[in-house]
Amino acid sequence: MAERRSPPVRARQLARELRRLREIEGLTGEEVAGSLGWSSAKVSRVETAATLVRPGDLGKLIDLYHVTGSHRERLLAMARGAEERGWWDAFPDVGSDYADYIGLEAETQALRCYSAQSLNGLLQTEEYARALIGMVVDPAPGRVERRVDVRLRRQRRLREEPPVDLHVVLDEAAIRRRVGGPAVMKAQLEHLSALAEMPNVVIQVLPFDAGAHAAMAGSFITLKFPHPQTDMVFVELLRGSVYVEDEMEVYRYHLAFEQLRERAIPPDESSAFIRRAADEM
Repeated sequence: MAERRSPPVRARQLARELRRLREIEGLTGEEVAGSLGWSSAKVSRVETAATLVRPGDLGKLIDLYHVTGSHRERLLAMARGAEERGWWDAFPDVGSDYADYIGLEAETQALRCYSAQSLNGLLQTEEYARALIGMVVDPAPGRVERRVDVRLRRQRRLREEPPVDLHVVLDEAAIRRRVGGPAVMKAQLEHLSALAEMPNVVIQVLPFDAGAHAAMAGSFITLKFPHPQTDMVFVELLRGSVYVEDEMEVYRYHLAFEQLRERAIPPDESSAFIRRAADEM
């Protein structure tokens, strides 16, 4: 049976925002419960995403917190998004963790990615994706191809209106590692050069001689949303993934990316670097 997508990340986004709004109003959970005729436990469940807030209850909360206009509409849209199903649900091999990420990627305004060992999925050619996925996914009949299809479908995000604003810092290791062999990697690097010409895509290379840096621990992706308090960081692990949602921790990743960006080769020079690497394949 296909694994049904769960909504914990989107729900946590909404829950965190509701808690922030309560704190801005200077209210305690008990005071909110008293104003709305709820139990304190219900307020706690809503603010910890232990339960999805119902539309009627959400309306009462945002009225209490004096939220109006576009901010109000965004909160209502977040609540709807926590329950909606996306195109990725048609693929039986997309697990809940991956589906959560795709859903967030579909909604984000901007992505800031540091890729240490392999290229971000939005940048991959079909052949590169197939070679990479085949190494990390159980090669059951059709499973790799379905994962490749999902990855290529995600890439429409670069061209849909409005397109996502993508800024990637690639470690030189991701450029030099011959995923799929020299021919596949050469085509992949030529594809990178073409993508770098898009107005919404910036690609920089962090060369080996840049030395140690703030992201030696590995790759990460910062997802930026219309309201900065809902930004988050995605860190993929060998098995599973982690979302960093604490505002201060997200800010630290932002600073790390800025350091990487400053130490990386400028975009124009990076394109030339990638073309030279392709010629060397």
